Amino acid sequence: MNKEMSTGIILICIGVILMALFGALGNYYIQKGRSKSAVENQKIILEKISDSKKEILKSSASIHKEPTLSINSKNGIEIKDTTSGPYFWLCLESLNAGSTNFELDCFILAEYKNGSTKLHPTELIPKNSEILTKAYRGLIPFDENIISLYLYINGTYSNLSQSANYKIDKLYNYRHEEGITYQRVGTDQEKVLGVIENLSKK
Repeated sequence: MNKEMSTGIILICIGVILMALFGALGNYYIQKGRSKSAVENQKIILEKISDSKKEILKSSASIHKEPTLSINSKNGIEIKDTTSGPYFWLCLESLNAGSTNFELDCFILAEYKNGSTKLHPTELIPKNSEILTKAYRGLIPFDENIISLYLYINGTYSNLSQSANYKIDKLYNYRHEEGITYQRVGTDQEKVLGVIENLSKK
């Protein structure tokens, strides 16, 4: 075998070795890329599942919030002009969640400048109504001789799905000079409820 042939065989062997080496390196990086992509895809899927769980939990928490009927102290009762003249106007709030299925007794006790009182039984809100956040309605016509209004609400209501019932037993007092609505409790409540009970029997 002459020198040229030996050199050619050596070069061929080197080429085969280099091809095998580069092929192995290429296959290594391909497999590494596939593994990294799989991990990243799995991470994305897990993140999406986690986000979905969070949304489900948020929706579930919202559905199961308990509504609370209440009257705001600042603008719960106001005087507003209507087509029928000025009225004492009520804003009834359903806090935390919406409410419906109302079984409420409501009494309005008006106190006048001359010391007299008058009872006004009223339907606060129809049974099948829904309050999502707030409901407005007129109570009684405005009378400048009225110095104070007592609003007593007693009964039950439910959440919008009607899966749970709640009770309300509250007495509110609107002072015309102050323009603020207070909730009355304790002996104050007992005294006013006694007056309402006596007047309701007449």
